[in-house]
Amino acid sequence: MADQSIIVRIGTDITDLTQGLRQSTQSLTEFGSRMASMGATVAAGFGVISAATVGGLAGAVKASADFDTAMRKAGAIAGASEEQFNDMRNAALDLGATTSKSASEVAEAMTELAAKGFDANQVIAAMPGIIKAAEASGEDLALTSDTVTSALNAFGMEASDATKVADILTVTANKSAAGMSDMSYALKYAAGPAHQLGISMEELSAAVGIMVDAGADGSQAGTTLRASLLRLVDPPKAAAAMLERLGVSTTDSNGKFKTLQQIVAELKKSMEGMTKAEKGAALARIFGTESVSGMMAVISAGPAKLGEFTKALENSGGAAAEAGKKMKQG
Repeated sequence: MADQSIIVRIGTDITDLTQGLRQSTQSLTEFGSRMASMGATVAAGFGVISAATVGGLAGAVKASADFDTAMRKAGAIAGASEEQFNDMRNAALDLGATTSKSASEVAEAMTELAAKGFDANQVIAAMPGIIKAAEASGEDLALTSDTVTSALNAFGMEASDATKVADILTVTANKSAAGMSDMSYALKYAAGPAHQLGISMEELSAAVGIMVDAGADGSQAGTTLRASLLRLVDPPKAAAAMLERLGVSTTDSNGKFKTLQQIVAELKKSMEGMTKAEKGAALARIFGTESVSGMMAVISAGPAKLGEFTKALENSGGAAAEAGKKMKQG
């Protein structure tokens, strides 16, 4: 009996021990699984962080490479020496850090300037004004650069006059519906003839603003002014006869072409007492049927409004910088 009791007790004890070991083994297994799962989660998290870091670094490297490529292209087109190239590069980096435009955008605009015949020093001098115009108008740098450089070239200005051009464009937009796109087209068509006749950018821009307010777009205003100026300086037979009949001359006693304000004043005065139909017929004969509507808008506005608008543009210094500051605050 004693032996059997011992066997039973030992068996019972072993059974309990076996169950305890099984439970312990199961707990250890579950703990191991949880640790493995946690490790995978942590590893995945580090993988995401690593991928984001690598992606960010790749983007930064690409941006740097794009900037370097654009700068080398700008320098090559501008015919820059190594020292001038470094000056251009430093200017682009500085403008990229102190304005709303990135260094890469500045580099691309520099390339456009160089393509239009600007040398390295002129490119550096023109960029601050172009950026001011872009910030003031809210337009992209490419359109602004094209508009400002067209004006500089057409009116024979220095690259350093880019800020002056920016101010004129800003006030034109403030006083009329003529935006950067309108001015870009208008200046391309009319700036050359206007400059040759001694008409300032300010007066030409005022006339464009008046026409755009009357419903024309920049392209129509530009082509109208170009055609009208050419007909005034070398009028066809019918136009010359009408100008003579009205007693209007387009040049002064020294043979210098008069300002638009003077010509508008003479035309308006000479047609006093005419009916609207008679005025329209007279102006159509002078300016041609395709240009008459635009010029009627300017003549209807009158010399006082044209002169006031022109004066405001002549006193526009600092307008672009102020407008740009307000745009960035917004």
